[in-house]
Amino acid sequence: MFHTIHTLFGIFLSTLDINLWIIIIIAFFSHWVLDFIPHFGYKTRFDKKSFIRIAVIDGLVSLVLLFSYLIIENPSNFVFVLFIVFLTTYVDLFRIPDLFFNKRYFKKIFFDFHKKIQNEFREGWIIEIVVFTVLFYLLFINT
Repeated sequence: MFHTIHTLFGIFLSTLDINLWIIIIIAFFSHWVLDFIPHFGYKTRFDKKSFIRIAVIDGLVSLVLLFSYLIIENPSNFVFVLFIVFLTTYVDLFRIPDLFFNKRYFKKIFFDFHKKIQNEFREGWIIEIVVFTVLFYLLFINT
């Protein structure tokens, strides 16, 4: 899934009025679950250079969404929001050194597992738009 969706899911989770430990556990595992859903991705048709361009734009959109939420909603628990968003996005964040600098700081098994659960296909962008729309709607009605 695009990083934007993981970020939006983290923002949404942070707004829920349930046990904080449940939110933390869901956030920690959510990235793996969302990446298991069929989606658009690197394997579909892009070379590494093109994919990096998409990743940079996706990362910037994620930051705009996150900081827009923080500025507009001004949550009293903004540190918690940042922490939950980190937990929903850490898998992709840990890939940044590998993607941009060809340096792998984390165990190969971590990356192999992430690659194995990816379920990418060319028309996956349709699913990503649907997931984004649903998450955006849920966030809107929950705040």
